[in-house]
Amino acid sequence: MIFREPITAELKRAAFAEFLAMTIFVYIGTGSVVSTGEFLRSDGEWVTQASVARILPIAMAFGVAILVLVYGFGHISGGHINPAVTACLTFVGKCSFTRGLIYFVAQLLGAFLGSLMLWASVNNLEGLPTYTATGPGDNITKPPFNLGINQLNPGLKAGNGFVFEFMGTLLLCLTVLMTVVHQKSMANGKPHNAPIAIGFAVMLAHIVLIPYTGCGINPARTFGPALANSCAGVPASIAWGSYWWIYWVGPYTAAVVAALIYRALFECDAEDEEEPAPPQEPVKEPGPSRDVEAGKAAVESSKVAQEAHTAEQATASA
Repeated sequence: MIFREPITAELKRAAFAEFLAMTIFVYIGTGSVVSTGEFLRSDGEWVTQASVARILPIAMAFGVAILVLVYGFGHISGGHINPAVTACLTFVGKCSFTRGLIYFVAQLLGAFLGSLMLWASVNNLEGLPTYTATGPGDNITKPPFNLGINQLNPGLKAGNGFVFEFMGTLLLCLTVLMTVVHQKSMANGKPHNAPIAIGFAVMLAHIVLIPYTGCGINPARTFGPALANSCAGVPASIAWGSYWWIYWVGPYTAAVVAALIYRALFECDAEDEEEPAPPQEPVKEPGPSRDVEAGKAAVESSKVAQEAHTAEQATASA
């Protein structure tokens, strides 16, 4: 694990990129929750409101948003856009503790701003009635649809929610490690395809988790709407929920487990080097040194010939 890193201009730019990317991500993702709540809200208790009609567009909004933003900001900050991903990369030594802490603050602030921007976009809907298959429903809350906060399904217990959040985040973190970090990943070509896999991992997690936990798998995504609801006067029991901790403990536990799995089983495989090729004899090219050697050889040959000729003359005279 890398602990310290100087706070350079590059790090400041990267932190701002994380802040901006998280702002857009929360605005788009939770915005899809609000928009589908307005037009596709179903009848019945809270459990049935996460209908099939709502799950797919919400899941696609979160997944495609991550795909686009990782492509857009990955070359600046790495495109973490998730404190759990930042923690996972810190544990495997791909992100310093200093950078991880700065990213964490930037991500939380970005998530809060994204929720405020969403509230500013839909605040005029407050108090208007919703419409269901049987006619007008309940009036829209303040802020509208609670800005897409995460809530645990009333039919589940905290342990159930923890497992859901753990598994969804584990899928995401392992996808990041095996496509971005692992040197032998098939996604490391050009153009890089890792953001596609990461976006699909987020979408898959949302398809499964939305009816049960609202799908956090990202502590900042949970934090931003909750804080914005608190600013709007929503009771803490609704804004944060009684089981708020599962949206933090679940993702961070998954980040640690994913890092341990990678370092124990896959990191050594990524670092395996191919057997070096046998050394080749260097090809000697003609140059001044070889010309000098050839000249010396010619002189020696001339001397030998001259001595042999002198010896023959002396023999003839005798």
